Amino acid sequence: MAGEALNPFLSEAFGGGKRLIVQVSRKTIKEDDCPRARCRQIGLPVEEMVGKGHLRFEAVEPLLYHPDQFAAGVRQEVEDAGTTMVMIDSLSGYQQSMCGENLQARVHALCRYLANMGVTVVLVNEIFTITGTQARVTEYGLSYVADNIIMLRYIELDGELRKTIGVLKKRAGNFEKALREFDITQEGLQVGRPLHGMRGLMSGVPEVIQPNTTGQPNTTSQPNPASQPSNNSVTP
Repeated sequence: MAGEALNPFLSEAFGGGKRLIVQVSRKTIKEDDCPRARCRQIGLPVEEMVGKGHLRFEAVEPLLYHPDQFAAGVRQEVEDAGTTMVMIDSLSGYQQSMCGENLQARVHALCRYLANMGVTVVLVNEIFTITGTQARVTEYGLSYVADNIIMLRYIELDGELRKTIGVLKKRAGNFEKALREFDITQEGLQVGRPLHGMRGLMSGVPEVIQPNTTGQPNTTSQPNPASQPSNNSVTP
């Protein structure tokens, strides 16, 4: 997840001379390990940014860190190193370090501190369903914390899984309402045209809206009857 999520933020940090730290829920981050390798694979200037001090990856083993230790490390990065962007990947990893404490209260306090310090915060949240209408923005009741929410979802078209991207929330100002297909390539994220002419995209199995030439209400059809999902659900 970190590679595709980092794309626009790396560009901004590198162009503006800012410093970005990525907190990743894992034991270690090696040169050939994710997410650094994934960043290189999609054309992000990760090594150059690390070398110039604009970017730092930090491996955080959730079961070895108390929430107070994690928050103290983030504060040190901001106050001592001048970090202006913090990405936490992911909330589920943060949850593992709670030891029965309230994740919502911890994240709220940390984000409020960072916002008061003028730091941009990126929270990566994994959803527990690939497709379907039951998916929620967050399982932890934290959507109110975010000023902006970008949603990455899968849809099924003609027996293939496609990736879509859309904006669910932008606290200040208007935003584009359309969903767009995107792909991850060696040149980075490639975002396509809006997915018009279909409905039910949020369900994961969209319907094609047939052109209306009769003056009657629009009818719909599935993209390919043979491509409908089986009764077996798949979860990450």
